[in-house]
Amino acid sequence: MFNNYFLLRELSLFLGKNLAGFKINEIFSQEKDKLVLQVYKGDNVKFLEFCCKTEFPYLVFYNKYGRRKSNFATLFSDLYELEIDSVLIYENERIIELNINSKKLLFIFIPVKLNLLCVDKNTIVNAFKNYNRINNLSTEEFLKTKQKNREKKYRIINDYLKINYGIYGSLLQDEVLHSVNLKRNEFLNDDCIKLIDDGFLRINEQLEKPKYLLYNYKNEYLISLIKLNHLQDIDYTSFENVNELIKNYLTETLKKNKINDIINEKLKYYEKKIKPIKNKIHNLKKNIDEAITSDKYLYYGNMILSNVELYKKGVKEMEVCDEATGKIFKIRTKPELSAVENANIYFEKYKKLKSSVSVLNEKVKKYEMELSKLQKQINDINKTSDIKEIKKMEKELKTKSNEENELKMFRKFKLSGEFQIWVGKSSASNDLLTKHYSSPDDYWFHVRGTSGSHTVLKSPKKQESIPKNIIESAASIAAYYSKARNASSVPVAYCLRKYVKKKKGFKEGSVIMEREKIIYVKPQLPPETEI
Repeated sequence: MFNNYFLLRELSLFLGKNLAGFKINEIFSQEKDKLVLQVYKGDNVKFLEFCCKTEFPYLVFYNKYGRRKSNFATLFSDLYELEIDSVLIYENERIIELNINSKKLLFIFIPVKLNLLCVDKNTIVNAFKNYNRINNLSTEEFLKTKQKNREKKYRIINDYLKINYGIYGSLLQDEVLHSVNLKRNEFLNDDCIKLIDDGFLRINEQLEKPKYLLYNYKNEYLISLIKLNHLQDIDYTSFENVNELIKNYLTETLKKNKINDIINEKLKYYEKKIKPIKNKIHNLKKNIDEAITSDKYLYYGNMILSNVELYKKGVKEMEVCDEATGKIFKIRTKPELSAVENANIYFEKYKKLKSSVSVLNEKVKKYEMELSKLQKQINDINKTSDIKEIKKMEKELKTKSNEENELKMFRKFKLSGEFQIWVGKSSASNDLLTKHYSSPDDYWFHVRGTSGSHTVLKSPKKQESIPKNIIESAASIAAYYSKARNASSVPVAYCLRKYVKKKKGFKEGSVIMEREKIIYVKPQLPPETEI
């Protein structure tokens, strides 16, 4: 977006009208590579947000801004209470300049130099990024680039556009090429140059009376200051000024990016599930191929028995001759076994493989159905545009992410009646389980007299009384994950979690209990499967 000099020129004119006479109240950053200028004139407060992320740079003016109460950094404090005199743009450069008394703030949109600089008497005295590296450089030193040889012969049209009309951006370049019926990869000649130069003169005339248009082309939002004939069939929205255009571009693009991130995350989830299924199908098919050729093992067994007089115990292979074909070949044998025992090994392998073909085919069929189902879900996700469906996906992803994080920190068991038992895996996760991952009316368990994991019994709803067998199962799990695991009977204390207290100064994982009861159990895990 901000590779277009003319868009920045329009923005500098807009900011000049809206910022001149305002004083800087504060400059702060609450997100990496983003910075906000808060300015005021009397009771009128405005905000200027600058983003210098390489993939998505922008500058936009707001009447309101969501300021955090913490986790932010204040910057450029020597500019506070100074008044903005004017806003300019460097001629044919992607640099917007705020003049503040004798100092200047430079918003640099040149891709390799994205930054906000504070300049005093042509010397950099502060910077948003890379301060230590560029402090005290002159602006000329900072901005200097390798000189390009403009005398060289251009081979194709794109070379000519990049060198001579780069500040227009690719969208306006495409508009000129469309108007003169040329393509970027065509070879350049004098006639092409004349057509292109005249085309840009017409563009310049239109830019003197700009429009503020936002196109939605192939699910990508494009900003333009003129009506684009090469996109004449594409929908666009018109705005009253350049700042409203940029704000709407940011809103729509960030929304689109978020939707794409959600869809990509969902696709990754399914692709992760697909990979092991494909591996299983591949391995099963290899086994089927081997099973189909199992007749060779029957043949080997018969050949050993037919040539039993040639077999010598203690050898790793036996040389035999097929009388029907006259072919001599070797059969691998186990040296510690007799000829009959070696033959029987081949016969057993033959029977096993022969009988496994139908079973293996059934397994392949089952996994292929599962794979087909997952691939259909992937296709459905790729076609999804419904916002409700995308929000549902986002919710599912958050739930799965939370579940994966929980499984890293805790062991989980599911008991009958939808009761769950969660067990901490370390001192840190014990604290998290007790303080953040359990409710006041959950039951809390810990072995008496020795160290062990914090254990919490969760029920689907608040219950007056928990069945005795459920209490015993939870206590047995708590005992199992303690140093008393090998004892025959272990005392386990339990109470409602709201009666578990952690006092100031207690080390990690240490708590005290109130109103506890004691139950003696055998340390063991329930027959139910761990979640």
